[in-house]
Amino acid sequence: MTEDLQMKNVRSKLFLLLAFLSMCVGVSFQNSNHVQGTESHGSLVSAQGYASSNMGAADTVPITGVSVHYNGTLFVGDTNQIIYTLSPTNANNFQITWTSSDENVLTVDENGLVTTHSPGQATVSYKVTQAGVSNYWTGELLYSVSVNDTVPMTGINVHYQGNIRPGEQEQLTYKLTPADANNETITWQSSNTEVATIYANGVVHAMNAGTTTISYVARQKNEVNYWTGHFDYTVLPAIEPTSISFSQSQVDVQPGTNQKLAVQIMPENATDLSLTWSSSNDGVASISSDGELTPISLGTTTITAITANGLSATLLVNVVNEQSLTDFTFTSDDYDMAAGQTKVMQAQVTPLHGTFASITWASDNSFVATVDSSGLVRAQAPGIAKITGTATDTFGNQFSDTHEFTVMLADVGSLPIAVNQADVVSVLTSDDIKTLLSAGGINYADVCPFTGFRFASNTIYYSIDSNLTDLVVQDGTSYAQQDLAIAAIASWNEALKNVGSTVQFVPADEDNAATLFFEEGDNTNPILVGHMGVTSDKFSYDTMLYIEPVIIRTNLDEIGTQAGYDNLLELFQHELGHALGLIHSSNVDDLMWYQDHGQSGITVGDTIGVLLNYTLPVGCNSDNTLGIAKG
Repeated sequence: MTEDLQMKNVRSKLFLLLAFLSMCVGVSFQNSNHVQGTESHGSLVSAQGYASSNMGAADTVPITGVSVHYNGTLFVGDTNQIIYTLSPTNANNFQITWTSSDENVLTVDENGLVTTHSPGQATVSYKVTQAGVSNYWTGELLYSVSVNDTVPMTGINVHYQGNIRPGEQEQLTYKLTPADANNETITWQSSNTEVATIYANGVVHAMNAGTTTISYVARQKNEVNYWTGHFDYTVLPAIEPTSISFSQSQVDVQPGTNQKLAVQIMPENATDLSLTWSSSNDGVASISSDGELTPISLGTTTITAITANGLSATLLVNVVNEQSLTDFTFTSDDYDMAAGQTKVMQAQVTPLHGTFASITWASDNSFVATVDSSGLVRAQAPGIAKITGTATDTFGNQFSDTHEFTVMLADVGSLPIAVNQADVVSVLTSDDIKTLLSAGGINYADVCPFTGFRFASNTIYYSIDSNLTDLVVQDGTSYAQQDLAIAAIASWNEALKNVGSTVQFVPADEDNAATLFFEEGDNTNPILVGHMGVTSDKFSYDTMLYIEPVIIRTNLDEIGTQAGYDNLLELFQHELGHALGLIHSSNVDDLMWYQDHGQSGITVGDTIGVLLNYTLPVGCNSDNTLGIAKG
């Protein structure tokens, strides 16, 4: 979200106001003053040898004091009008002269107007004389002149997401206009701290469900003007836990072997995950407030964990002495799995209690199925894999058990029909996909998710706006968007050829109109929520084909924050992937990972996703056909 703000101009006639507010009458008979500030009193200099010198002309009222008001701290290019006051107020027949000690730093005209030229310090000396009076008044005004390095802002946009829940936080961000505006200080305030508080660094901390108004003031060093704004910020209700459970119903422990107990709370994004722990028999085992179990003596106790909203789970704890392992087996509720499915193995040791054995797991074909240290089997690709579990106790006794798992496609009954390059229709079998993936050197689950939407032809004609603005990255280097687009297209063409895809990008010409355009925009375009965006206003759900050209737009307001060429190239490649029908991958190494990470390489997982997207028939996507959901 972006809040458009209105400027409140608080410019005041500061110097003139200070002059009149601080005006006072002073008489000094000391040596000449040398003062930096807003007020200076002149010193009387008596002429020697003139006994009647103070009498003056017949109509002259002698000066008895001089007060001078000025601003002694200025920036290069500023002006300052020196204001003086004579005592008595009817003193007359006088003349004031002004002199600068360094006219490279500042000059002063006959009216006492100071104009600054370069950084440094200089004094302005003044001399007040009267007709027929030999005494005169003098003083010196010290000025310090510096360069104002503040670039004034002309606007500010504050970005926020909102809709967080109690206990969560959000870092607010902002952008100044122009981009080089600097030396700013932002102060934040929440109108209702019962709903949300906001820290000095712009972090919102949600307290309770409701709406508060976040307001802020943006000021700059050396600037009188400031900017203010406000927006409504909503905190959603807390997500209550719906279930709590231990991973097992009972556990064996030995006296003196402390361990941290863990429970699973659903949903995982519940707002309050705090727990209250208790033991039914503290003499057998105690439990701390953070879930640490301390076995004390032989026996049995029940450990209870209770959520903030009153749900509970129990764990039976048997405190026993260790026994030797005599057997080990494991089972699964099903040994036939679909690609992408997971199952947890149920291990069984003998004797049931007192056997403190460690279990290791292994797969003989990790391409088909993997197993982790907890016995979680994950189906990867069609085929057969043997999973082996091995239990070893502290006495060195060891037992193993092995089971064979068969992995199939997510929905074997809906295997699609593909058209090969010779336009010969054939059934795409599980083995075909397995061979395809094996040739690419990736696991089944590593295919980038795809939507099923595509261009009408495997030959995609493109056009690049010849007036695209060069992009400037953080170090000041500029790159032509045309060159970046061409480089991204070339890399996709090569990658797709490597996996046997016939999809290729070709420049549009007189005979072939463009179906893909490269353009540019800014934050005013609704699709450009990030650095770049892809849009096609119309497509057919019947054919899953684009029926109007696809446009890739560069967001000029955002893209300049990129670190370098690789980041820019990655953005162009990434958006081309979306145009080809790919969605975000859950694999951080893929180009289609949901965040830019300076990796301008297209992976096999990315290209296989495009290959399948343009090979499978209408209605097929990675989810309903291959069991690969959006990352």
